[in-house]
Amino acid sequence: MQDAISQYILNDVQSEFRAISRTYYNQNIPRPWQHFSSITSDISFPKIKTYLNLNPHIEFGYYKNHYGGSTKSIARLNECYVETVTSIGTISLGEKRLAFEAGRFFSDASFSLLPRTFGQLGYSSPSNLFRFLYLTHVTLPNSLQQHQYEKGSIIIAIERVNISQFLSIGVHAYFFENISDTYSLSSTYHVSNQQKLSSTVAIQSGPSIGSSPLSSTNKMYYDAGYQYSFNNQSVRFGTRFFEGASDRSLGFFAPYSSGHSWDGILNMYQSNIENGFPNSFRSFFSSYDIKSSTDTTYQLGFYVFRNHLLNQNLGCELNLSIQKAMIKNTIFWSYKIGQFITGSHSELSSQLKMWLDTLDADELSR
Repeated sequence: MQDAISQYILNDVQSEFRAISRTYYNQNIPRPWQHFSSITSDISFPKIKTYLNLNPHIEFGYYKNHYGGSTKSIARLNECYVETVTSIGTISLGEKRLAFEAGRFFSDASFSLLPRTFGQLGYSSPSNLFRFLYLTHVTLPNSLQQHQYEKGSIIIAIERVNISQFLSIGVHAYFFENISDTYSLSSTYHVSNQQKLSSTVAIQSGPSIGSSPLSSTNKMYYDAGYQYSFNNQSVRFGTRFFEGASDRSLGFFAPYSSGHSWDGILNMYQSNIENGFPNSFRSFFSSYDIKSSTDTTYQLGFYVFRNHLLNQNLGCELNLSIQKAMIKNTIFWSYKIGQFITGSHSELSSQLKMWLDTLDADELSR
């Protein structure tokens, strides 16, 4: 009887396949047109989850650069973890995609065809209000390169705490080995059913988990935004600020950010986000989103980049994004185009980039 039950549970394997085709254009590189594709396969075991309170999950990924270049194709195991559901919460162990705070400080970089993943031991409370993760290593996006943490890294998150009917907050602490300690406090205030205000304040210092001492002074980041939603449309305005470097340390930086969670789709200042801003940096942004009745979504974004005193013009960026269903609720195409216009104090030149993706609903929602 026991063998029959075991065979019944273990023989139930559910597989899902997803594919992305991406055509990319960048006017500032020798070969402007590029084409990439990726295929991912998710394997899960629903009966094991139902009967044993265990949730094993495996994801394989294959990435191909059809135009050649330094990396033509990569195949790797993206995710391989097991979750155990208990009365006091969920414990997970293994290689996993992770994201916090919409990817601003920590993300799987889902815009990449092969994501950034982390070896982790994690705990989540029953309502996911509290999360704790111990990270052992990181695998970089679109790469087989893996970085091992000798002493590990830690993330502590308290998310979506309702202070009142209108106000909720979240607290996050990121302790990255040999990189930094970052503490953030985010809040969302619903002015009405249609209007909300949001903000985040973060402080960064030298790493408390490290193999060698690092002299550092505290650095700050903050943002503030306003959103108004109406009739399947929304308008958003806001600003962000990154404190720059000083004699003793780098400027504020977020090496595990998705990049696309910050300012625009071109990531013109991504190297500063990853490595630290040499000078204090400020951006202003606005966007307009509309979803039509024909399963088509449009987004128009505008970004202005300045220094903290607003007396240096570091450029601006205009984005347009269109998503439309090819097969209703199943297959979509997504088109993104961005134009960066250099400023009088910017070292970056003007450039145009665009992406055309064909993908399924699961990838679109990531």
